Amino acid sequence: MSEKQSKKASLVEAMVNTFAGLVFSFAIQKTLNYTYDVEMSNTVAAHFVFWFTVASVVRSYIIRRLWTNQWWRILKLKWRYRKIDPEICCCGCMMGEGGDICYHGGCRSAKEYAIECERDN
Repeated sequence: MSEKQSKKASLVEAMVNTFAGLVFSFAIQKTLNYTYDVEMSNTVAAHFVFWFTVASVVRSYIIRRLWTNQWWRILKLKWRYRKIDPEICCCGCMMGEGGDICYHGGCRSAKEYAIECERDN
């Protein structure tokens, strides 16, 4: 079983990965400026690269966290069970009426129960 990456480790990975591209991006910026005859000082070019780097870190971090939490799998399960009536309890009764399985009052919808069971497998 693989371990999930911590939020801090995800952030560090995204920053290191993006920082590694910083110098490369600066070189590309200067090459494109020269190629397209765009006048831009090194300071302005560095500012552009810096802000695109910040955007890249944020983007990488968000995608990593979503992927680690398997958001795509949960969305797929919600779509698969979208037609289950949310008012039907996991024991087959109407929500809140209880039944043999959940007479204790801890009713939950059959939809929620199906998603949770499949997600845990």
